[in-house]
Amino acid sequence: MNVSVKNVTKCFTAKGTPAVFDASFTATSGGITTLLGPSGSGKTTLLRIIAGLEVADQGQVLFDDRDVTRVPVRSRGIGFVFQAFALFNHMTVRRNAFGRQADSFESDITLTGPAQGGIAGPPLRAVFIRAPWVDAAGPGVQILGTDSGTGRIVAVRQGPVLATAFHPELTQDGRLHQLFVDIVRENQ
Repeated sequence: MNVSVKNVTKCFTAKGTPAVFDASFTATSGGITTLLGPSGSGKTTLLRIIAGLEVADQGQVLFDDRDVTRVPVRSRGIGFVFQAFALFNHMTVRRNAFGRQADSFESDITLTGPAQGGIAGPPLRAVFIRAPWVDAAGPGVQILGTDSGTGRIVAVRQGPVLATAFHPELTQDGRLHQLFVDIVRENQ
């Protein structure tokens, strides 16, 4: 299914700066599309509009050629991954554990995942922004990476769900990206 966004704008106040302004793109079926932008640039709002959790003030959302702009979330037939560890029921997570956004930093990550997953190897340089860490991981949670300096758990997998405390999209290292693609393919 192709997902198209055409001239989408969303404001949360009548006179405020738009959270999303005139956004347009097409995510083609079978491809990988990434939304990149600084904090507050509207990425999450745009994803919420696509999922039907928010309504665009202007523009259209199309699934293939079907206009779903005003279709309720329960009728869209798509999934949404929230930016939280709440999906992991056998894990304790401390939010913003490394500090505020102003305390962002880089650190080396020791990848401890299976060699067959393609992520074992040299440390990965990771960017942490308002990052959580995992205090404890229980049954069924696979620890994929730890912070080399603190030993804290910062990458996990439970079944088809992958979560990191850092931003793998800000690195040039493709191992976690490839693991994500492999997980999607396994679950199609």
